[in-house]
Amino acid sequence: MYSGDEMHKNSEIQKIMNLLSVEQKDLEFLSGLSVESLSFLRMKITSAILEEQSGVWEPLARVSKFMPNFLNAKVSEDILGPKITANITYHVPTKDALVIASYFSTKFFCDVLEHIVPEKIEHIIKESPNDLMKKVVHELRRRENYLLIGSLIDYTPISTVHKISLEVNDSEMIQIMDYITRRDRLVELLDLYDDSKILGLVRASIKLVKMEGLLEVFSYTKNKTREKVQRLIGRLSSDEKDTYKIPAEAYSIVIY
Repeated sequence: MYSGDEMHKNSEIQKIMNLLSVEQKDLEFLSGLSVESLSFLRMKITSAILEEQSGVWEPLARVSKFMPNFLNAKVSEDILGPKITANITYHVPTKDALVIASYFSTKFFCDVLEHIVPEKIEHIIKESPNDLMKKVVHELRRRENYLLIGSLIDYTPISTVHKISLEVNDSEMIQIMDYITRRDRLVELLDLYDDSKILGLVRASIKLVKMEGLLEVFSYTKNKTREKVQRLIGRLSSDEKDTYKIPAEAYSIVIY
């Protein structure tokens, strides 16, 4: 986990890479930009891509209204493919989009999500059933697509995120946290965790050498949570403390 702005900058650059289908080395010239500038650039690229082809996808979305939803799903999965389906989704009403998605295989649904800009379907993500999101997260974990999971968490109701995250192993959760852009959502989630989950995340962050970033996020949580973290760090074994070489300043990061 990166610290502060570096974590958010990395997330924005990863999203731009995904949009443009390029490698990180191709975007090294962006490293000097601020988080705000990267976010602005990403949204401009997104808008340009979507607006350029909106004249194609809107008519297709209108045509889909005249077919039963199960047939729309079959045509999407068997004929149109994930990229075209993703572009049509932006122009389909929330209720219809969710019913059509319920007929997709989990694999195809995740294929579609990998071509979608989460910000543009926030209304659909918020209304998605818990069971559907659980299947999606399970499949994306299998693919190790932590970037997309983090992006979805930015717009998924926190109660759903909390429930599903308890089934995610701690090492994966630490990696997912790198891509949760909205710090307020991440802080809210951490405030909901019990001792066992927090201690698991701390231990996982030590193994992944990402503890500095985790401690920084904890510094924005409620006093009660920060006190809990301080107490739990005290429970770490001598080997764990020696491995990370936790400095005295770490405690001041957690407790003001």
